[in-house]
Amino acid sequence: MKKVKRKLWRTPEPNTYRLLAWLIAEDDGGYSLVSFNLPGVGSQGDSIVSATVNFKEAAIGVIQSYLNDGIDIPWVLSDGLPQPPNSKRMTVFVTVAPIDG
Repeated sequence: MKKVKRKLWRTPEPNTYRLLAWLIAEDDGGYSLVSFNLPGVGSQGDSIVSATVNFKEAAIGVIQSYLNDGIDIPWVLSDGLPQPPNSKRMTVFVTVAPIDG
């Protein structure tokens, strides 16, 4: 059997980050998106689209904060994390404006 090499964390353009998240269907009918590879990133919305838009805004804000402060982004390895009930795994890409220097 041929072994396939995986390219992890490859992104489509510079300043683009890949976040892994759980899309959770809430009991009230809304949705939450919670990143499981970048602590502190999560959001909600009435629809999947609005939850995703809000999640991207939150992710950009968190990443920009780390970059502006010169702190390494604290990525977390996501292997083996339990999946929450009523959830689906999603990959979300965000592009963050470069820091003016």
